[in-house]
Amino acid sequence: MDDLGAVIKGWKKTLSVSYSARDPRNPRYCENELLHLLVVKHCCPFHMNTKNAYELMWVELKEVSRDTAADLKKEPIERTYAPWVHTIFALNPERIREALSPATSRRDGR
Repeated sequence: MDDLGAVIKGWKKTLSVSYSARDPRNPRYCENELLHLLVVKHCCPFHMNTKNAYELMWVELKEVSRDTAADLKKEPIERTYAPWVHTIFALNPERIREALSPATSRRDGR
């Protein structure tokens, strides 16, 4: 609710990976985190709270998958996607599809 202005129910954790990245604006700072990918169907618009989030961008899964390799060749400050996005899309494509598939996100596990 705080970040996106929406109450999300029925989400399912489908993937966990660790990642680390230095802040390109100040290399003294870095993230070293465990990332949990949560999958949910949501039909209402989000309203990003700019005090809590920097940017919100909707893209097709195929587009992100296609563009991440080229994005990594750019300087970190010029990249389109956050470091955690690159971590996810560096995984085996089948693992990504499985984690994001509608069947994975169903409550009954079918």
